[in-house]
Amino acid sequence: MTFTRWLYNIRTNDDTLGTLLSTTGRLARFLPAERARKEVPDMSHDWKYWRVGLLAVAMGLVAFFALGIGASAAPAADPKPSGGGTPTATPHATWTPSPIRLRPRVQFGHAAPGHIERYRLLLFNRLTEETDVHLDARSRGGWPVRVVPSDTVAIPGYANVITVTVGVPMSPTHRIDIEGVRAVTTEGGPYTTTAHLVTIAWRHPYTDLSEQDWADAPVQYLTELGVVGGYPDGTFRPNNTVTRAQFAKMLVAAMQWTLQTPANPSFADVPASHWAYSYVETAAAHGVLAGYTDGTFRPEAGVTRAQVAKMVYVARGWGDVGQADAPAEFVDISPSDWFYSYVRAANVAEIMAGYQDGTFRPNAPATRGQIAKILAVALFSSPSE
Repeated sequence: MTFTRWLYNIRTNDDTLGTLLSTTGRLARFLPAERARKEVPDMSHDWKYWRVGLLAVAMGLVAFFALGIGASAAPAADPKPSGGGTPTATPHATWTPSPIRLRPRVQFGHAAPGHIERYRLLLFNRLTEETDVHLDARSRGGWPVRVVPSDTVAIPGYANVITVTVGVPMSPTHRIDIEGVRAVTTEGGPYTTTAHLVTIAWRHPYTDLSEQDWADAPVQYLTELGVVGGYPDGTFRPNNTVTRAQFAKMLVAAMQWTLQTPANPSFADVPASHWAYSYVETAAAHGVLAGYTDGTFRPEAGVTRAQVAKMVYVARGWGDVGQADAPAEFVDISPSDWFYSYVRAANVAEIMAGYQDGTFRPNAPATRGQIAKILAVALFSSPSE
């Protein structure tokens, strides 16, 4: 394996991570830029600096996953027009990290009918030696998908750049399509890793969301699934906070659980006449939520980020993180907190991140936009991937 071939595996950028992997000849670093495109200069002549470049790349990746604002992003339910359902959650006693990985796990894109959307993925090899990897992709709605390269050699410590092109038919039968990308080692294990793409052909025209808004694509996806909706005035109001009753409805709808309406209510303040009665009872039956010691549920109280982390954790059937990919600790969370393991799991699963000051802000209210992104990504995420 020549050094030039090694460099080929990282000579480009990653659009959807919202960063640019740029190697200048003596430094490789992540720059915050939206869909920036730059070609990496040829460094094959500069042998003595390659170790510095690799170290900088690794530091950039760590910084990217450690930082972030609000909610960050799993296989999910197909859009209703193309059929399918939410994947069954299988509990894991302790997560075992996959030795090969595609990142990011989930990407959202927009492309009008008759156009194409290009995605970039990074393939990481955590084995101790290089391995041959075969890649393929499939659209759940039958849209044309192409992966380049389809076969590659993954080198430990390097990021192979994978390009996926999705074509939207001139007259698509559904607004949104899900594409699954799979990477399989051709020797050893074999080991498999997957990523998912959500390509949006037609948007629901919320008046306060544009295609460029960070919450738009997750909101569009969940709107198509019937998980969220707008207001009579045509707005979505992504910055509005969410009550515990509203989140119960969103989560039950996202998981596609059958509604339960028991004769006797579980909570004193959520009677059978309450609009969210069936959603609260269904979530409670699945062990996702519980009330307070006084027997109430407090449906109108705002749901906090820590509560969201716990309810998603339980709904998806995730298990103990163990020491696998332990993230950097948040400065406002300690192991003695009741929500510690849930927040840690949500961070490892890449559905929730912290703030630039190193905090998670567990007691902060979650907004409609944040929850849309959390749910959309959580439906595809598995922390063991």
